[in-house]
Amino acid sequence: MNRLRIGTSGEPTESGFSGLGTLLVILLVAAASAQAFAQCGTPKRFMAGGTSKFEPSTSASVGSPQPDLPSMNRRERDGGREPIVGLWRIIATDDAGNIVDRVISGWTSDGLEFDQDVSPILTGYVCYGTWINLGHNTYGLTHPFFTFQDVNVNGEGSESTEGQWDGNSAYFDYKVNVDKTGKTFAGKMVLKIVQGPDPYDPNATVLFTGTFNLSATKLGVDKNLLP
Repeated sequence: MNRLRIGTSGEPTESGFSGLGTLLVILLVAAASAQAFAQCGTPKRFMAGGTSKFEPSTSASVGSPQPDLPSMNRRERDGGREPIVGLWRIIATDDAGNIVDRVISGWTSDGLEFDQDVSPILTGYVCYGTWINLGHNTYGLTHPFFTFQDVNVNGEGSESTEGQWDGNSAYFDYKVNVDKTGKTFAGKMVLKIVQGPDPYDPNATVLFTGTFNLSATKLGVDKNLLP
């Protein structure tokens, strides 16, 4: 999941907004004019379900220290593979049940996650996250990304600057629980977009926050479809 409505390095864009934007479009700044945003490319509908903020930044930190991560136990006690490992088809919805994004996401045994969603390619792309085991088939994920200009989608820049970084960054965090069959999971996602290159900077100006619901089905190889 990347898109927003703001300019590069905090400068005003042609859309009339001051500074930033990608994993999402910095949405309805006035009433509900959502442009596109993305989770590595997330549709503008995300923006309508969250909260947009414009607050003065007290610091433009270029890399805040990250908290220590617990060791990632990728294997179950019996030596089997963690049930989260595999390829998933994820649907994100708002609290009203409206679908705001569709995602194909891979979770590897060494703690890497990657995904691609239905957002326009110039505002997002395949990007990466990392996951940990929280116990009892519950998993936590964090997935940082940058956002990009696309005048036709999020109103940023011009035709000549399409696909260029817009000066913003974002992350989404998952907390999901895999069912006993290992074939589905459900949980929550928090999305946050900020001004600047470090989405985890506590002093960065927050452009958007939102919480969404997740449901997923594990994908597998259907031998009947093989050539």
